[in-house]
Amino acid sequence: MRTLSTLRILAGALLLSPLLTPAAARAGRVRRPEAPGHQSFVSPQSNPIVVSADGSRVFVANTTSNTVSILETAPLRQRRQVEVGLEPVSLALRPGGRELWVSNHVSDSVSVVDVDPSSASFGLVVETVQALDPHGATLFDEPVGIAFASADKAYVALSSRNQVAVIDANTYQVTGWISIGVGAVLLIMPGITVHLLFVLVGIWAVFQGGSLFMLSRDFPNGDPDRSLLTGIAIAGVLIGLLLIFWPGSGAVAISWVIAVVALVTGSMLVYMGLHLRRAGRAL
Repeated sequence: MRTLSTLRILAGALLLSPLLTPAAARAGRVRRPEAPGHQSFVSPQSNPIVVSADGSRVFVANTTSNTVSILETAPLRQRRQVEVGLEPVSLALRPGGRELWVSNHVSDSVSVVDVDPSSASFGLVVETVQALDPHGATLFDEPVGIAFASADKAYVALSSRNQVAVIDANTYQVTGWISIGVGAVLLIMPGITVHLLFVLVGIWAVFQGGSLFMLSRDFPNGDPDRSLLTGIAIAGVLIGLLLIFWPGSGAVAISWVIAVVALVTGSMLVYMGLHLRRAGRAL
């Protein structure tokens, strides 16, 4: 019993000693101040590395330095470092391999870099894709992913707008917009469906259906994706016309239909984007 009591007293003394003598307990400790640093607010990368079709070159987006590195693989060395826009986050090679498209997340633009080694402008930004409203404000907010339907048409995901910009790859002009956000809003808040909103949604649905119909023309005849996309486009146009001319007919019920159709359409566009990305890599 005495031994057990002695051990308890010793254990208590050891536990209390740092509290009773803090100066002695810390006398031999070496103080190491925390290294200075800062919170990083760098844009998230999406597809920052791409490889040429023949494997001879690698392209890397350097987000924090606003540049893109062009590397040769045999031997491994940096051939050129190209200054692009602010915070490049995603890269894509245009079919044919002569142009590298770069999404600049903060600059709200896409830089087109000439990567043809035989060109006099090799390693230079030869075009910049942007879109501005009449007041000079950007309509091309925070671009991220890039996918090519062909050498003539590109799609760029605009992260803060929930839209996909359709771009003519020959003129470098934005020719259309595909929205995927309205369906989610209506599904979450069906109570906002007043007559005016339904008319506006109807106009959007008609425009969306027309855009999807044009998109389906890019797929070959007999492709099941073309038939599916055409069917969704026709359904969107019909529902849009119904909402424009009869906005009060079953408002809440129709809002759920529109929400589901819009979400299905958005999912299809995401699938098409991944499909086109794989096809671009195969080229």
